[in-house]
Amino acid sequence: MKKIIPHSRPTLGRAEAAAASRVLLSGQVAQGPEIASFEREAADFLGLRAAAAVSTGTTALELSLDALGVGAGHEVLIPDYSCSALLHAVRRTGAEPVLVDCEDGGDNADMRDAARKRTRRTKAIILVHLFGETADIAGARALGVPLIEDCAQALGGRFHGKPLGSFGEACVLSFYATKMITTGGEGGMVVSSHQGLVERIRDLREYDEKPASTPRRNAKLTDLQAAVGRVQLGRLDSFLRLRAKIAAAYDEAFRGLDVLIPRDPEESAHFRYVLRLNAGRRDAVARRLLRLGVSARVPIFRPLHHDMGGGRFPQAERAWKESLSIPLYPSLSPSDQAKVIAAVRSAL
Repeated sequence: MKKIIPHSRPTLGRAEAAAASRVLLSGQVAQGPEIASFEREAADFLGLRAAAAVSTGTTALELSLDALGVGAGHEVLIPDYSCSALLHAVRRTGAEPVLVDCEDGGDNADMRDAARKRTRRTKAIILVHLFGETADIAGARALGVPLIEDCAQALGGRFHGKPLGSFGEACVLSFYATKMITTGGEGGMVVSSHQGLVERIRDLREYDEKPASTPRRNAKLTDLQAAVGRVQLGRLDSFLRLRAKIAAAYDEAFRGLDVLIPRDPEESAHFRYVLRLNAGRRDAVARRLLRLGVSARVPIFRPLHHDMGGGRFPQAERAWKESLSIPLYPSLSPSDQAKVIAAVRSAL
C-alpha cells in the first residue's frame, strides 16, 4: 500500500510525553499550577499582560465577545472566508454576524468592505490572520471598534517586528491538534493587555462555588493539557524556523508556475502553504496529488455566506474555488518535502 504524506499532523515527542506523565503521577490533573504557568508564559511570549486558558479556540472567541459586552442587538464583523467557529461564537452571544469579503487576490478580510458595513450597532471585529499571514491591522483599528485578533493559525507571526495578537483588545489562540502548537488535541486561550478582560473570562469559564445568577460554563483547560502546551510553547521558535525553511523550499521549487500567493516570508507564521489554481483545476490537481502519495486539502470548508442565505462575496468565492493547501508542518521530513515538491510539479 502506497504511503500517503498527510496534509497535517502534530509535532509531539518525548518531552511532551514526559510532561504529561509528570502531571498524571502528581495527582493534580485538573486546572491548577500548570495552567497558571502556561498562561503566564503565553502572555510573556506575546508581550501582553495576562491570559486565560479555556477548553477550545471557539470558546475563547465566545468568551472574548462576552467579556467585551457583545450581546443581543449588536453586530460583529467577521471574515466570510474563515472557519465557521467565528459564526458560532458570535451567534451564541446573541449578536448578529456581518460578513466581510476577502481582499482582491488575497485570503484575508478586506477592511474597505468592513468599513462599508460598519454601523452604529457594530460592537467588535474579529480579524483572522488566515493561514499565518498578517491581515490588515491598521484598517481594522481604524474602524474604531474593539478588535479581537484571531491568531489560531498565526501564533509566532509578526507585524513590523511586533507579535501578531498584540494589536487589539484580545488575542484568541487555538491549541487544536494541528495548530501552531497543541495541548494534546483541543484547547484555547485569550491573551490581552487588559487585566480586567482576562479576569472576566476567568470568571466566566467556571461556575463552581459562584452565584448561579450569572450564566457561566465549564470551559476550563486541564493541567495535563497545559503541561503539554508549555513544552510546545518552548519549542515554538524551532517550529517557526522549520516552517519557514519548508515554505522557502516550496517557493523556490514552484517559482514560475504562477500558483503562489504574495506574502511576506519574513513575518509569516507559515501555518499553511496554499496554492492558487484556476477554478475547475483545483480538484483535479488534488486527485493527482493523492495518486502520487500526497494529501492536499481545500483549506476552508466553504465561505460562510453559503450558510447565511447567500449574498455577493466575489473574492471569498474566488479564494475558495481556487485554493489548495499542501503539507507543511515541523515534522515533515526532508525526504517527504522532496516528494511533495516532485508531486506538485508533476501534478501541475
